[in-house]
Amino acid sequence: MVDNTLFDVTTALDCAIGGVKDYVFDQGDDNFIFETIESLLQSCIDKDVLPYITNLKGLMRASCFHFNKTIIQLLIEKVDNSFLGVDTVMNEACSEGEDYVVKWLVEHVDNTFLNFNTAISNICSRPDGLDLAMWLLANIDDKEIEMNTSFINACSNGNHDLLKWLLETCGRQSFDAKTALNVSCLNGHLSTVQYIIERFDIQHFDLTTAMIKACRSQSAKSVEIGNCIWEKFNHDLFDKLKAMNNACRYGNLGIAEWLFERNNIDVFDMSEALCCACQCDKSSVVKWIISNIPTEKFNVQTAIKYACGNNSDDLSIIKFFVKTDRNDKSEHDSKKQNLILKILKNNTYLSCDYNSILSKACSEGWIDIFKWIITKIDNTEINITDAVNKASQNGRCELINWSLSNLNPDQIDANTLLVEASGFGFIEVVQSISSRPDKCKLNFKNAMNDACEFNRSEVVTWLLKNNAKDMFDLSMVMSAACRNGWMDTLNWILENADYMLLNIDCAIIEACAAGNINIVRLLFSTFDKELLTNKNYQQEYVKKVAMRKLFYSYSKI
Repeated sequence: MVDNTLFDVTTALDCAIGGVKDYVFDQGDDNFIFETIESLLQSCIDKDVLPYITNLKGLMRASCFHFNKTIIQLLIEKVDNSFLGVDTVMNEACSEGEDYVVKWLVEHVDNTFLNFNTAISNICSRPDGLDLAMWLLANIDDKEIEMNTSFINACSNGNHDLLKWLLETCGRQSFDAKTALNVSCLNGHLSTVQYIIERFDIQHFDLTTAMIKACRSQSAKSVEIGNCIWEKFNHDLFDKLKAMNNACRYGNLGIAEWLFERNNIDVFDMSEALCCACQCDKSSVVKWIISNIPTEKFNVQTAIKYACGNNSDDLSIIKFFVKTDRNDKSEHDSKKQNLILKILKNNTYLSCDYNSILSKACSEGWIDIFKWIITKIDNTEINITDAVNKASQNGRCELINWSLSNLNPDQIDANTLLVEASGFGFIEVVQSISSRPDKCKLNFKNAMNDACEFNRSEVVTWLLKNNAKDMFDLSMVMSAACRNGWMDTLNWILENADYMLLNIDCAIIEACAAGNINIVRLLFSTFDKELLTNKNYQQEYVKKVAMRKLFYSYSKI
């Protein structure tokens, strides 16, 4: 058992706070943990050690959101309020609509510690914020309050009641109508758009940007919003080309059709609009353009290039461009890589960026495309080393194995492959690379570090048994073994390493924190008691083990 004299109240309270601050408890857990915290907090006050608590802000936040007024009152009275982060708690309470917390803080805390600009702005972001906003302004000195951000937030969230109240309270001259209209258009708040354009003169707006925001909107009201500002103002004030491109880029087919119906096709660059839709994988827009726009108005090859590079496995866009034999009833593979490979094979003189295709193939593990490019394209035109590295970083084992068997040594960055294979736990790849003639140039320490970091015990064991031990940071390996419960690895280190070169304290703390009781017992039985009982170790031991056991119900040590 751990000597209970090692426990100190400040460490206990810090750990208790850490257990509650970001967790929503049920009522039973809530009462239990706060009874414990209240008792520890009172002990800290009695012993005059409260200033040594490291997470008073976390305690203040947790107490406010569980609304434990006893603890809140103790903190307000006994601690310099500047250390409690009351402004952060206030702002978060405003964002969450916790009215009772907001009102209590305003009434009981020195208001100089509160940021009312941020508070009122956060309240205006809520659809139900009007009553709290009115209460707050009525109970504080509002001379220094900057209301424009609150106005913008109300518009962004379509909060019509708040918007009306702000205009009536502060007057139009206080607000940025341009930004307000833009965010209202983007977020699809038709009533807000109508309210703003009725109350501000045209010189306050940027109508080109407002229309673009409407075109980018994903709201069902976007066409109505576009039509609203279109009917209200001179059509020449809008950049119709940019509007169409943005509608296509963001997949707003309704507003793209609406723009097309109201303008001559020549005001648009439909080739660019098509590329925008292909690049962003907006299949409904692509289909509409191909079906309704003359083909001489767009560049098919460029559109296909963008469609192939949009990181989507949905082939519906590419199929719009590829003519198929309607009599061919054979089964078609729907995966993008097979279509790309077909295009490559059937277009010998295709002008494209093979490096980009090779890189994509390596990221996705498309080995057939990788092989085709390696064997068919002049290797001086492509960066094979970077491509294979990307395959290793994405865990594409089959592609790595093929590269090791078929590529020249100077085309492979063996160190990168070794490290990545160790991290992914590809033991056969690690063994293959280690058997290469240039083994002396390999950095096995980095490989071991990655294997430890990602809990690859088989790789760790193989590296230890097949390489000189001085290649590795055995303290780091020992800590990983203690953390992950690798008893065989730990025994190997204890049998083969010089104890004086090992960080025993770090290892035992890792074992304790992970709850690996058998490893803790082994270390205590192996090393002298003096080595494990220095003051620093006791403090860490208490922090990492005893407190975790107390507040997270671990088994007894």
